[in-house]
Amino acid sequence: MASNIPIDWNEPPYDVEDAVPRSSRPIHLWKRILTSKLMVEKEIMCNRFSMSSTTSMVKQWKQDKTLTNAERWAVYHALLEKSVNGSYVDVSSRKARNCGHKRIEVDLNRIQQIEWHQRTTLTSLSNALGVSCSKLHNLFMRGVLRRHSSAIKPHLKDENKISRLEFCLSMLDESTTSNEPKFKGMYNYVPIDEKWFYMTKKEQTYYLLNNEEDPHRSCQSKNNIAKVMFLAATARPRFDGEGRVVFSSKVGYWAFVTEQPTQRNSRNIQAGTMEMKAITSGKRENVKAFLIEKVILAITEKWPSSGETIYVQQDNARTHVPPNDPDFGYTVATTKNVRKEYP
Repeated sequence: MASNIPIDWNEPPYDVEDAVPRSSRPIHLWKRILTSKLMVEKEIMCNRFSMSSTTSMVKQWKQDKTLTNAERWAVYHALLEKSVNGSYVDVSSRKARNCGHKRIEVDLNRIQQIEWHQRTTLTSLSNALGVSCSKLHNLFMRGVLRRHSSAIKPHLKDENKISRLEFCLSMLDESTTSNEPKFKGMYNYVPIDEKWFYMTKKEQTYYLLNNEEDPHRSCQSKNNIAKVMFLAATARPRFDGEGRVVFSSKVGYWAFVTEQPTQRNSRNIQAGTMEMKAITSGKRENVKAFLIEKVILAITEKWPSSGETIYVQQDNARTHVPPNDPDFGYTVATTKNVRKEYP
């Protein structure tokens, strides 16, 4: 039988200190929600405070989950009222199993017949199927549907596939056996590539002190922010027997900028003053100049002596220098054994 112990909410629990040991305080209980609800309903019935103060009281109870001793005692009596022979009351439905809301089944075969552009989001897919979006979300959480990010692949012809296969075969180490072939270590390859970087972003987040002023950034047009192209050259790092770095793999990186004297006087600068400007066009002449004057020189200075032929590897961009370029060939002939190739 349920206990009908009367509770006096205004009477302080005089025996709480003896009933609850200090080692068990504070206790985080979800049952405090039941006690809070009963206390709020009692206060509303007694008209002790307005609805706004009731809302703030509930918010405070939700934020602070540490129960006081009085609240523990109230939870204890509230659970006694709701218990039967020391157990919770069974509130499950006693009706037959074939009752209640019927689950809406989705024809999965219809999903395969829908076009790809209508299956990019759950909303568009639900509109095409004529079901709710929450139903598709439940199928996704159950593992019936899955999310896939499709990346565009290059359209290759037969000769392109053959050339890629030949390049992969050329990377096999000839000293290994045919039963267990291995790829080369590629320690003598220097991949190079270019990348554009904007001077600043349209929006940038900073962490400031309370007494600091907000930074002021300005430009003529936020849709035309200046950008600079960088050329980077790297290789595989080298380590000795004790694990110390012998070669850090960083050959170098260079910005495509040039210094030019100003042509006219202005309020900010005088004529003839050297000013650094970004090279806005990545032409082949500029790339070849940086390759000969920057990359080859850095390889000569930083590369560890091994006696192997060094390959400068790049992609098939139109602005890149071909391997049979005469200026590049002359520079290589007067320096180390450096060769240039395409992948």
